[in-house]
Amino acid sequence: DVEGIASIFKALSDHGRIKILRVLEVNELCVCVFVEVMNYKYSGLSYHLKLLKEANLVDFRREGSFLIYRLTDLGRKMLGIIDELTD
Repeated sequence: DVEGIASIFKALSDHGRIKILRVLEVNELCVCVFVEVMNYKYSGLSYHLKLLKEANLVDFRREGSFLIYRLTDLGRKMLGIIDELTD
């Protein structure tokens, strides 16, 4: 699926989104923690997470009023590929 591949590359074309993936590689996080840790405004972070979710690199679950984000299997694979390319 060419559109799916293009959405993955679009999501990975921003260093901020790669940072988000790296943070999620360590632990699942709530959006509120991302805002504090990464010094993003909520709206900007929401946009980045939306693109990552559309590319199937992250997913989330709801815990009460919180959204907890985590890497998908594809997200982990893509980080592994990035690691291989940068070694």
